[in-house]
Amino acid sequence: MTIDKKKIAGIVLAILAGLAAAGIIIWQPWNRPEPETKAPVQQIDGDETPEAPGEKGPVLQVGGKEIACTIYEGDGWSIYVPEGWTVREGPGGMWMSRNEAVLEVWRQETADYDGSFASVTAGKDGGRERMLYLADGKGGSWELRGFASNPESWAENEKLMMETARTFRLNGEAPFADWGSLAEEPDWQEAEGMTVLFLDKDGYVLDDKIQNAVESYMLSWPDETKAAHTGQYRVNGIGWHSTFTGLRDGYIDVFRASVSYEQTGGGWSLPTEGVLAAVYHDGGSVEKTKWLDESVVRSLPELAAQLKG
Repeated sequence: MTIDKKKIAGIVLAILAGLAAAGIIIWQPWNRPEPETKAPVQQIDGDETPEAPGEKGPVLQVGGKEIACTIYEGDGWSIYVPEGWTVREGPGGMWMSRNEAVLEVWRQETADYDGSFASVTAGKDGGRERMLYLADGKGGSWELRGFASNPESWAENEKLMMETARTFRLNGEAPFADWGSLAEEPDWQEAEGMTVLFLDKDGYVLDDKIQNAVESYMLSWPDETKAAHTGQYRVNGIGWHSTFTGLRDGYIDVFRASVSYEQTGGGWSLPTEGVLAAVYHDGGSVEKTKWLDESVVRSLPELAAQLKG
Protein backbone atom coordinates (compact mmCIF):
# COMPACT_ATOMS: atom_id res chain seq x y z
CA MET A 1 0.00 0.00 0.00
CA THR A 2 1.39 3.38 -1.01
CA ILE A 3 1.09 6.23 1.55
CA ASP A 4 0.62 9.64 0.10
CA LYS A 5 2.88 11.93 2.22
CA LYS A 6 1.11 15.05 0.99
CA LYS A 7 -2.23 13.74 2.18
CA ILE A 8 -0.82 12.88 5.64
CA ALA A 9 0.72 16.32 5.99
CA GLY A 10 -2.57 17.92 5.10
CA ILE A 11 -4.43 15.86 7.68
CA VAL A 12 -1.92 16.83 10.43
CA LEU A 13 -2.20 20.51 9.58
CA ALA A 14 -5.97 20.27 9.69
CA ILE A 15 -5.84 18.64 13.16
CA LEU A 16 -3.47 21.33 14.50
CA ALA A 17 -5.66 24.06 13.13
CA GLY A 18 -8.65 22.52 14.87
CA LEU A 19 -6.85 22.38 18.24
CA ALA A 20 -5.75 25.99 17.98
CA ALA A 21 -9.33 27.03 17.23
CA ALA A 22 -10.44 25.22 20.37
CA GLY A 23 -7.96 27.17 22.53
CA ILE A 24 -5.51 24.31 22.94
CA ILE A 25 -1.89 25.34 22.31
CA ILE A 26 0.73 22.86 21.31
CA TRP A 27 4.30 24.16 21.60
CA GLN A 28 6.97 23.29 19.20
CA PRO A 29 9.95 21.76 21.06
CA TRP A 30 12.26 24.66 20.09
CA ASN A 31 9.64 27.24 21.01
CA ARG A 32 8.50 25.80 24.39
CA PRO A 33 8.96 28.20 27.42
CA GLU A 34 11.46 27.31 30.15
CA PRO A 35 9.85 25.41 33.06
CA GLU A 36 9.17 27.47 36.20
CA THR A 37 11.88 27.00 38.84
CA LYS A 38 10.54 26.27 42.35
CA ALA A 39 12.38 26.56 45.67
CA PRO A 40 13.39 23.19 47.06
CA VAL A 41 11.15 21.79 49.77
CA GLN A 42 12.92 21.71 53.15
CA GLN A 43 13.25 18.18 54.41
CA ILE A 44 12.39 17.59 58.09
CA ASP A 45 14.01 14.84 60.07
CA GLY A 46 11.68 12.20 61.34
CA ASP A 47 12.28 13.13 65.02
CA GLU A 48 11.58 16.83 64.57
CA THR A 49 8.13 18.36 64.61
CA PRO A 50 7.63 21.58 62.66
CA GLU A 51 6.36 24.49 64.74
CA ALA A 52 2.69 25.10 64.10
CA PRO A 53 1.81 28.52 62.69
CA GLY A 54 1.27 30.99 65.52
CA GLU A 55 2.49 28.56 68.22
CA LYS A 56 3.78 30.42 71.31
CA GLY A 57 6.96 29.73 73.22
CA PRO A 58 7.03 29.22 77.02
CA VAL A 59 5.36 31.88 79.15
CA LEU A 60 5.06 32.76 82.83
CA GLN A 61 1.95 34.11 84.51
CA VAL A 62 2.96 36.83 86.98
CA GLY A 63 0.60 39.37 88.49
CA GLY A 64 -2.06 38.70 85.89
CA LYS A 65 0.40 39.29 83.05
CA GLU A 66 1.77 36.82 80.53
CA ILE A 67 5.56 37.03 80.23
CA ALA A 68 7.15 35.49 77.13
CA CYS A 69 10.27 33.43 77.80
CA THR A 70 13.03 31.45 76.18
CA ILE A 71 14.71 28.38 77.68
CA TYR A 72 18.36 28.39 78.74
CA GLU A 73 19.97 24.95 78.56
CA GLY A 74 22.86 24.07 80.87
CA ASP A 75 24.64 20.78 81.43
CA GLY A 76 21.78 18.58 82.63
CA TRP A 77 19.66 21.53 83.73
CA SER A 78 17.54 24.31 82.29
CA ILE A 79 15.60 27.41 83.32
CA TYR A 80 13.26 29.93 81.68
CA VAL A 81 14.63 33.36 80.79
CA PRO A 82 11.99 36.14 80.70
CA GLU A 83 11.90 38.40 77.68
CA GLY A 84 14.11 41.46 78.10
CA TRP A 85 16.54 39.89 80.59
CA THR A 86 20.25 39.77 79.75
CA VAL A 87 22.03 36.41 80.18
CA ARG A 88 25.67 35.94 81.11
CA GLU A 89 27.50 32.68 81.66
CA GLY A 90 30.17 31.62 84.12
CA PRO A 91 31.84 28.46 85.41
CA GLY A 92 29.13 26.24 86.89
CA GLY A 93 26.15 28.39 86.03
CA MET A 94 24.72 31.63 84.71
CA TRP A 95 22.96 34.79 85.74
CA MET A 96 20.28 36.95 84.17
CA SER A 97 19.62 40.60 84.94
CA ARG A 98 17.28 43.54 84.38
CA ASN A 99 16.97 46.95 86.06
CA GLU A 100 19.38 46.22 88.95
CA ALA A 101 17.70 42.87 89.63
CA VAL A 102 19.70 39.66 89.20
CA LEU A 103 18.78 35.96 89.24
CA GLU A 104 21.72 33.58 89.55
CA VAL A 105 21.90 29.82 89.02
CA TRP A 106 25.06 28.16 90.30
CA ARG A 107 26.24 24.70 91.19
CA GLN A 108 28.59 24.68 94.16
CA GLU A 109 31.16 21.91 94.50
CA THR A 110 30.38 21.58 98.22
CA ALA A 111 27.17 21.43 100.23
CA ASP A 112 27.24 23.41 103.50
CA TYR A 113 23.79 22.02 104.24
CA ASP A 114 22.61 18.55 103.28
CA GLY A 115 19.01 19.29 102.41
CA SER A 116 16.89 22.05 100.91
CA PHE A 117 15.45 25.37 102.08
CA ALA A 118 14.18 28.77 101.02
CA SER A 119 15.41 31.98 102.59
CA VAL A 120 15.14 35.74 102.28
CA THR A 121 17.72 38.09 103.75
CA ALA A 122 18.11 41.81 104.29
CA GLY A 123 20.54 43.59 101.97
CA LYS A 124 22.17 46.97 101.90
CA ASP A 125 20.18 50.11 101.07
CA GLY A 126 16.86 48.32 101.50
CA GLY A 127 17.62 45.61 98.97
CA ARG A 128 16.66 41.97 99.47
CA GLU A 129 17.99 38.57 98.48
CA ARG A 130 16.03 35.35 98.16
CA MET A 131 17.63 31.91 97.86
CA LEU A 132 16.33 28.49 96.86
CA TYR A 133 18.84 25.86 97.90
CA LEU A 134 19.15 22.16 97.07
CA ALA A 135 21.88 19.66 97.94
CA ASP A 136 22.34 17.40 94.94
CA GLY A 137 23.24 14.22 96.82
CA LYS A 138 26.65 14.11 95.15
CA GLY A 139 28.53 16.33 97.58
CA GLY A 140 27.55 19.53 95.80
CA SER A 141 24.59 21.88 95.83
CA TRP A 142 22.50 24.18 93.65
CA GLU A 143 21.82 27.78 94.67
CA LEU A 144 19.28 29.99 92.93
CA ARG A 145 19.63 33.56 94.20
CA GLY A 146 17.37 36.44 93.27
CA PHE A 147 18.37 39.86 94.57
CA ALA A 148 17.98 43.57 93.96
CA SER A 149 20.08 46.47 95.16
CA ASN A 150 17.18 48.75 96.09
CA PRO A 151 13.54 48.44 97.27
CA GLU A 152 12.07 49.68 93.99
CA SER A 153 13.81 47.07 91.86
CA TRP A 154 12.96 44.36 94.40
CA ALA A 155 9.27 45.26 94.39
CA GLU A 156 9.21 45.30 90.58
CA ASN A 157 11.07 42.05 89.92
CA GLU A 158 10.85 39.79 93.00
CA LYS A 159 7.75 37.82 91.97
CA LEU A 160 8.99 37.34 88.42
CA MET A 161 12.38 36.12 89.66
CA MET A 162 10.81 33.55 91.94
CA GLU A 163 8.38 32.27 89.31
CA THR A 164 11.36 31.96 87.00
CA ALA A 165 13.32 30.06 89.67
CA ARG A 166 10.46 27.56 89.96
CA THR A 167 11.01 26.60 86.29
CA PHE A 168 14.49 25.27 87.08
CA ARG A 169 14.81 21.67 85.94
CA LEU A 170 17.59 19.29 86.94
CA ASN A 171 17.95 15.95 85.17
CA GLY A 172 14.32 16.17 84.04
CA GLU A 173 12.95 17.02 87.49
CA ALA A 174 11.58 20.38 88.69
CA PRO A 175 12.66 20.46 92.37
CA PHE A 176 11.23 23.90 93.20
CA ALA A 177 8.02 23.80 91.16
CA ASP A 178 5.76 22.53 93.95
CA TRP A 179 7.24 24.46 96.84
CA GLY A 180 4.55 26.22 98.81
CA SER A 181 4.84 29.66 100.35
CA LEU A 182 8.41 30.92 100.34
CA ALA A 183 10.14 32.75 103.16
CA GLU A 184 9.08 36.37 103.58
CA GLU A 185 10.31 39.22 105.75
CA PRO A 186 8.25 39.08 108.95
CA ASP A 187 6.06 41.85 110.29
CA TRP A 188 8.26 43.50 112.91
CA GLN A 189 8.82 46.97 114.33
CA GLU A 190 11.05 49.01 116.61
CA ALA A 191 8.92 51.28 118.77
CA GLU A 192 9.27 52.89 122.21
CA GLY A 193 12.62 51.22 122.85
CA MET A 194 11.37 47.74 122.04
CA THR A 195 11.72 45.42 119.06
CA VAL A 196 8.52 43.49 118.44
CA LEU A 197 7.79 40.55 116.11
CA PHE A 198 4.10 40.53 115.20
CA LEU A 199 2.46 37.12 114.90
CA ASP A 200 -1.18 36.30 114.07
CA LYS A 201 -2.62 37.72 117.28
CA ASP A 202 0.13 38.91 119.58
CA GLY A 203 3.37 40.83 119.51
CA TYR A 204 6.49 38.99 120.63
CA VAL A 205 9.00 41.30 122.33
CA LEU A 206 12.54 40.39 121.30
CA ASP A 207 14.62 42.54 123.64
CA ASP A 208 14.77 40.03 126.50
CA LYS A 209 15.64 37.25 124.06
CA ILE A 210 18.40 39.37 122.55
CA GLN A 211 19.76 40.11 126.02
CA ASN A 212 19.83 36.40 126.82
CA ALA A 213 21.57 35.69 123.52
CA VAL A 214 24.26 38.32 124.15
CA GLU A 215 24.95 37.04 127.67
CA SER A 216 25.11 33.44 126.47
CA TYR A 217 27.56 34.53 123.79
CA MET A 218 29.76 36.31 126.35
CA LEU A 219 29.80 33.25 128.59
CA SER A 220 31.14 31.25 125.63
CA TRP A 221 34.23 33.46 125.38
CA PRO A 222 37.62 31.94 126.22
CA ASP A 223 39.15 33.06 129.54
CA GLU A 224 41.57 35.53 127.96
CA THR A 225 38.71 37.33 126.19
CA LYS A 226 36.68 37.46 129.37
CA ALA A 227 39.68 38.90 131.23
CA ALA A 228 39.96 41.71 128.67
CA HIS A 229 36.35 42.85 129.29
CA THR A 230 34.41 44.03 132.33
CA GLY A 231 31.27 42.04 131.53
CA GLN A 232 29.28 45.17 130.69
CA TYR A 233 27.74 45.45 127.24
CA ARG A 234 25.51 47.75 125.26
CA VAL A 235 23.03 46.71 122.54
CA ASN A 236 23.27 49.40 119.88
CA GLY A 237 20.45 48.16 117.70
CA ILE A 238 18.36 45.18 116.64
CA GLY A 239 17.34 44.43 113.08
CA TRP A 240 15.87 41.66 111.00
CA HIS A 241 18.57 39.48 109.42
CA SER A 242 16.86 36.60 107.56
CA THR A 243 13.93 34.19 107.44
CA PHE A 244 14.00 30.47 106.55
CA THR A 245 11.38 27.94 105.51
CA GLY A 246 11.84 24.28 104.64
CA LEU A 247 14.20 23.47 107.50
CA ARG A 248 11.28 22.30 109.64
CA ASP A 249 7.57 23.03 109.98
CA GLY A 250 6.83 26.73 110.26
CA TYR A 251 9.22 29.66 110.07
CA ILE A 252 12.56 30.67 111.54
CA ASP A 253 13.05 34.44 111.80
CA VAL A 254 16.60 35.54 112.57
CA PHE A 255 17.37 38.91 114.15
CA ARG A 256 20.80 40.50 114.52
CA ALA A 257 21.99 42.60 117.45
CA SER A 258 24.88 45.03 117.11
CA VAL A 259 26.66 44.98 120.49
CA SER A 260 29.51 46.92 122.17
CA TYR A 261 31.52 45.42 125.02
CA GLU A 262 33.31 47.40 127.73
CA GLN A 263 37.04 46.71 127.93
CA THR A 264 38.96 46.47 131.23
CA GLY A 265 41.50 49.03 130.04
CA GLY A 266 38.82 51.52 129.15
CA GLY A 267 36.71 52.10 126.08
CA TRP A 268 34.32 49.85 124.21
CA SER A 269 34.95 47.26 121.54
CA LEU A 270 32.50 46.98 118.64
CA PRO A 271 32.96 43.74 116.68
CA THR A 272 32.05 43.72 113.00
CA GLU A 273 29.90 40.63 113.58
CA GLY A 274 26.89 40.67 115.83
CA VAL A 275 24.86 38.20 117.85
CA LEU A 276 22.02 36.37 116.12
CA ALA A 277 18.76 35.38 117.80
CA ALA A 278 16.53 32.91 115.94
CA VAL A 279 12.81 32.72 116.67
CA TYR A 280 11.05 29.45 115.74
CA HIS A 281 7.29 29.85 115.24
CA ASP A 282 4.29 28.71 113.23
CA GLY A 283 2.96 32.17 112.51
CA GLY A 284 0.83 32.23 115.64
CA SER A 285 2.94 31.10 118.58
CA VAL A 286 6.66 30.87 119.35
CA GLU A 287 8.11 27.41 119.86
CA LYS A 288 11.62 28.39 120.97
CA THR A 289 14.53 30.78 120.46
CA LYS A 290 18.21 30.10 119.79
CA TRP A 291 21.30 32.31 119.75
CA LEU A 292 24.21 32.08 117.33
CA ASP A 293 27.58 33.76 116.92
CA GLU A 294 27.53 35.56 113.57
CA SER A 295 31.33 35.42 113.31
CA VAL A 296 31.30 31.64 112.72
CA VAL A 297 28.61 31.77 110.02
CA ARG A 298 30.25 31.92 106.59
CA SER A 299 27.24 31.32 104.35
CA LEU A 300 23.47 31.02 104.39
CA PRO A 301 23.60 27.22 103.89
CA GLU A 302 25.93 27.01 106.90
CA LEU A 303 23.54 29.15 108.92
CA ALA A 304 20.72 26.84 107.82
CA ALA A 305 22.68 23.85 109.10
CA GLN A 306 23.08 25.51 112.51
CA LEU A 307 19.41 26.46 112.65
CA LYS A 308 18.36 22.94 111.71
CA GLY A 309 20.49 21.36 114.42
